[in-house]
Amino acid sequence: MNHDDLWAGVQGSNPAGIRLLDRWERFAMRLAADGRDEQDRVITSLLGEQAAEGSAGASDVDSAKGRASLSAVRRAHGGTKRETRERLTALFNTPFAPDILVASSVMGEGIDLHLACRYVIHHDLDWNPSVLEQRTGRLDRIGALAEKDGKIEVYEPYLAGTHDEKMYKVVKDRAGWFDIVMGRAAGGDEAGTDREEARVPLAESIARALTMDLESR
Repeated sequence: MNHDDLWAGVQGSNPAGIRLLDRWERFAMRLAADGRDEQDRVITSLLGEQAAEGSAGASDVDSAKGRASLSAVRRAHGGTKRETRERLTALFNTPFAPDILVASSVMGEGIDLHLACRYVIHHDLDWNPSVLEQRTGRLDRIGALAEKDGKIEVYEPYLAGTHDEKMYKVVKDRAGWFDIVMGRAAGGDEAGTDREEARVPLAESIARALTMDLESR
């Protein structure tokens, strides 16, 4: 690859059609607007800290240079140290590596992964549609990349004729019933919640009368 090819790729002539220069510029502007503590956290995550080869932290950084790993794919699970997960979160929110973060439920809630990503793939489904909403919610945040580069895209792959297909149909059916009962899509939107906040509260006596009695007789 020569310099012209490299520059063309940065300008958007790449398989994803992404203008990397725009991403880098937005990242630099965001970092400049952040407080000093956040700047230090992100820069430390990118540069890394010295880790002797063979030590516990050597897999997370380049042991020779102490820099963050440039692996395109990283993973996080229950056995991943908390500080490593925090580091991965900071790195994933930059336009640099990793491009793909494979995570277990340990990264499914309570963290923000929205600043440089707008694709979610649920490789393992859940019987509860709210769990899937929580996962997708890691990208559905104020200031998300999706606000600038298009909507969040969610994929729920399964193998036809397997238990996965049954789970997919059940969870989609449950999500549909949620829409019917609540009168809106699960998760809703900011405008919808603003309208709900302004509604006259439902009287307690009416709420009790409408509540289903599911106790077995």
